[in-house]
Parts: sequence; structure tokens; C-alpha cells
Amino acid sequence: MGFNVSTSGSNSIAMGDNTSATGENSIAMGRSSTSGGETSTAIGWVTTASGNYSTAIGNHVSTNNQNGSFIIGDNSTTTVLNSANINNFRARFAGGYKLFTSADLSTGCTLFAGDNAWTTGSSVYTKENFAAVNGEDFLQKISRFNLTSWNYKTQDTKIFRHYGPMAQDFYAAFGKDEYGTIGNDTTINSADFAGVSFIAIQALEKRTAEQQQYIQKLEKENSKQTEKLEAVQALLQQLQKGLEKVKAIQNKNL
Repeated sequence: MGFNVSTSGSNSIAMGDNTSATGENSIAMGRSSTSGGETSTAIGWVTTASGNYSTAIGNHVSTNNQNGSFIIGDNSTTTVLNSANINNFRARFAGGYKLFTSADLSTGCTLFAGDNAWTTGSSVYTKENFAAVNGEDFLQKISRFNLTSWNYKTQDTKIFRHYGPMAQDFYAAFGKDEYGTIGNDTTINSADFAGVSFIAIQALEKRTAEQQQYIQKLEKENSKQTEKLEAVQALLQQLQKGLEKVKAIQNKNL
């Protein structure tokens, strides 16, 4: 259906301009798109779904004969982005990506253009019900964590090792405040993890500042004691000289 379309695969569909559905049960739509893999889907401009059960959507993307792969491309370039492995997901969004996790769009996380890590919202204007925390209490709780290296079950222990706490310990220590529940006992939210770390760092800085003040106080007291000791030593030296003079006079009178 369209201009110069081809549906050589059985039960396949091709729509648009210069599209080709050669794989069985495949779909090709848009312009210059090809679905060559079995039960594959190619939608957009110059999209290629060559892997079986693969999907290519958008602009200038290809599943690159990788079965089960899914790839999405924006309109920022005419360079083809290829799938790298089977059962692999790749996406190109040169303008960034925003994932919303609430119907009112108030929460979520963002990959800004050019970024290489998720950014989460943290403006004070979006938060409420602030509750003070006890940094020393946090340090004590962290000190009781069973911190080890480990790997997830069924994964190769030689290449998939990690460091860190258990979700059960983290939740038991920090899962409740005066308002409600924080997290759960099977996962650790990276924002909460960072928050706990900052609270602990602040508590350690407070300790360090207090210890530094105490050290300075001891240094001043030590300096005063040193001055007193030097004064006593000077007095003893004077007394010693006076005693020597008295002895010298006594010896002359003998």
C-alpha cells in the first residue's frame, strides 16, 4: 500500500514510500524502511529490522541482524545507528530523554542532551514535610551494616561483582521517618542512597570540626603550660645562681 512497496514475506505488510517487508509476518511502514527479519517491524525513515523478532523505529536505525533487538532513533543525523547485540535495546535522543513516573508529570528522571547519567529532580520548591535528621545516629547505623562484595545469583562471579549494603539493612536503618516510609526492603533508591551519604559526610565534617576545635584548645592550654614551665625553669636557674653565690661567700669566710 503506497508507492514502490514490496511484500515478499508471507503475511507481511508494507506501507508508505519505497518500503519492503521481506520477512515472514513482518511490517514495514514509512519511507525507505525494510523489515527483513521474521516477525520484525520497521517504522519511520530509513529503518531496517533485519533481525528476527526485532523492531526499528524512527530515523536511520537498524537492528543489524541482531535477533530480538529494539532500536529507536531521532531526527538528529543521517548516520545509521545499529543494534550491538541480540535482545538489546538502543536509543538515540540527541535532545535528551525525560522519563515520567507520575500522571501529573511531577516526578521522573532525565538524561539531558550530552549527559551520561540520570538526573533526578531535587528543587526545594517541589518538596514538603521536611524533617530534621541526626547525623550521628546515621553514622552509628552505617557502622553496623554488613558491607561486602557480592554478585547477583545466576550471574558470572568473575565479571559481575559489586560492593555495597543490603536493601534489608538499608531499609531497617533508614526506611522510616516521622512522616512515613522511605523505600522498601528489596531495592535501594539511588537518590536516597546519595542523601544518606551526604548526611553521613556532614556528620563526619561536624566531628572533624569539633575535634579540630578541641585540638586547638589543647594546643593553647599546652602553650600556656609550656610558658609556665619555662618561667619555673628560669626561676630555678636564678635560685641556683643565688645559691652558688651564697656558697662562694661562705667558702671565703672559712
